[in-house]
Amino acid sequence: MRFLVSAAAIGVPVALAWGSDGHAVVAQLSQGRIKDETQDAIDDIMGKGVPMTNYSSWADDVKYGPDGYKWKWSSPLHYADTPDCHFNYARDCKNDVCVAGGLKNYSRRVVDESLPLEQRQEALKFIVHFVGDAHQPLHVGRTKDRGGNNIDVDLGFARHQHTNLHSTWDSALLYELQGRGHRAPSEPYWTITEEAVSDELDKGGRYASDVEEWIEDCEKYGLDACIDKWVDETAKAACDYSYKHVNGSAVRDNDYLPMDYYNGRIEVAKEQLAKAGVRLTWLLNNVTASSSASTTAAPTPNDAHGRTPSLAVTVLPLFVLYLLSVL
Repeated sequence: MRFLVSAAAIGVPVALAWGSDGHAVVAQLSQGRIKDETQDAIDDIMGKGVPMTNYSSWADDVKYGPDGYKWKWSSPLHYADTPDCHFNYARDCKNDVCVAGGLKNYSRRVVDESLPLEQRQEALKFIVHFVGDAHQPLHVGRTKDRGGNNIDVDLGFARHQHTNLHSTWDSALLYELQGRGHRAPSEPYWTITEEAVSDELDKGGRYASDVEEWIEDCEKYGLDACIDKWVDETAKAACDYSYKHVNGSAVRDNDYLPMDYYNGRIEVAKEQLAKAGVRLTWLLNNVTASSSASTTAAPTPNDAHGRTPSLAVTVLPLFVLYLLSVL
């Protein structure tokens, strides 16, 4: 099932968590692969025929709209920076406030039929967005440089702009890719990336044989454990690729990132988008299969650091998250 999306449905890309382009790619990859019954459940929440691309960037948009102050509490839910390239839920997601905690919480809220419809809609919008965030390497970057926001760079691609490393991964890599393609004026440029990634997921494509492995932990251990695995995996990608030049040296403040950086990193970005699309599909298929969130909470193994991740994420009142964000 695929939805046609007009250019007007997607705003001007900004440097936020893959930008709106990356989030649209993840949403469209998933929408084309979810089960029919999952789509029916989504239609019951969002309205029939509303494509996920219409709200894939909502979680960013509301923070920077006229009522943005009302959503300040949600900012820490978009990332999970770490000190050592490994995500440890107990250490890096205090009080369940990080992208992993947000995904666990809203995966429960979206199926909670006791909640008002508006809150379930918000939950679905957050889920679609946060899965994308969880796969953007510099949303699980280093604490010391705020996920690359404190590392300024000059680019030898994407119009040779001066930006920071975080924004390079949010948008510049995809802008360069999309700038090489051609689209009718009525089609958004993100469809260039979506089609390239989708082709690699189809039978015979580069990622086709990896799909089962990408959701293996989810099938074995359930939603909470596999979300932690996703975020830990993304943290490793940040340190292995985002923070390094193609020769292996560290990217430092005010470095120049040549075209070689783009050529060596765009495939990483595309694979992360592919993983996000596949895993969002799995998540939506599973959480909507039952109105009981307990169906997604299978026995959870210890994490890589020998601790059992906290599973206390239930329904976090919005005012609690707000207080945590301002303390």
